[in-house]
Amino acid sequence: MVAVIDNGVGWLHPDLNATLMWENPDEVWDDGIDNDANGYVEDTYGWDFVDGDSFPMDQNTHGSHVAGIVGAVRDNGWGTCGTARDVKVLPSRLLNTFGSVTVADTAPIMGYLVNLRNQGHPIFIANASYDGPV
Repeated sequence: MVAVIDNGVGWLHPDLNATLMWENPDEVWDDGIDNDANGYVEDTYGWDFVDGDSFPMDQNTHGSHVAGIVGAVRDNGWGTCGTARDVKVLPSRLLNTFGSVTVADTAPIMGYLVNLRNQGHPIFIANASYDGPV
C-alpha cells in the first residue's frame, strides 16, 4: 500500500476507481463509531487532515495525479496506467486547496500512518511530493 500524502485523491476518476483505493477493514462505514479506536471516526478511506473528516477528496488534482502515477487502473481504455500493479492507495489529505503546508502540519498525519502500520496495515511507502513555507 502507498499512502499518498497530498491534497486528497479523486477516487471517482475512472483511472482511480474503488479497486485502487484502500479500505480500512477495521472500520464500519457510516456507523458514527471509531471502530478501530485510532481517534479517527469513519476513516474507512483515509483521512482529511485539513477539514478533519473522513472525506480526503482531491481539492486541486495534484494528489490524483500522484495516485495515478502510483497505480492508475490498467487496460480500461482511459487515460494512463500506473507504475505498480495491484497496489492500494491510502488517501491522506494534508494540503489545503492552495497546496500550502508547514512542517508542523505533518506531525498528525505521520502519527496516523505509523499507528495504522502498527495495527498491521501494510503501508510500505508514503509519498509526500509537496513543498510549502518553512
